Amino acid sequence: MKSQLTTEAMQEKLAILEKLIGLSVDLHNLNAGVQRRYDISVVQWLVLKKIVDQPGLSAGTLAEISGVQPSTLTPTINRLESMGLIYIQERPSDLRRKLLVVTWKGLECSRRSEAAFAAALSKTGKLGISNGEFESVRSLTKLLLSNIHRVDANSSGAIDADKDLKT
Repeated sequence: MKSQLTTEAMQEKLAILEKLIGLSVDLHNLNAGVQRRYDISVVQWLVLKKIVDQPGLSAGTLAEISGVQPSTLTPTINRLESMGLIYIQERPSDLRRKLLVVTWKGLECSRRSEAAFAAALSKTGKLGISNGEFESVRSLTKLLLSNIHRVDANSSGAIDADKDLKT
C-alpha cells in the first residue's frame, strides 16, 4: 500500500511537522533545565510574573490574558501554591471567583528569577525570529490541531494536503 505521505506537498509539510516537534522538545528541555537550576520553570515563572505584575487576578482572567485554557493553567497554579509562592483567596463578593495573590516568598522568587532570565536573555543577542514569523508558526500548529480533530475516525484518515493544510 502506498503511503499518503509520499507526495512532494506532504513531504514538505511532514518536514515542517518534524521541526515543530524538535522545537517542542527543545522548549521542554529549556523549561526542565531552568527548573533544575532555579527551582522554578520558565512556565511557572511567567505565570508568577503575571500575578506579580497584576495583583488580584483570577485564574480565568490569567488564562484569558495568557491565551491558554484555564484547565491548562490549573497544574501550574497548584504547583505555585504548593511551593508557597502564591495563595488563592476567595473573593467575598463572589465566592465563585478566587483571586491569585503572590506571597513574599513568591515576590522574592520572581525578582531573583527575573534577574537570572534577563541576564541569560541579554547574552543571546538578536533572537532571529520576528513576531510575524512566530505568529505564523503558532497559526500552523493551531491549524494542524484543527485538522487532526476534523479527520473522520470512520474514514481512511486522509486529509487533502492542498485543501486543508494551507501554508
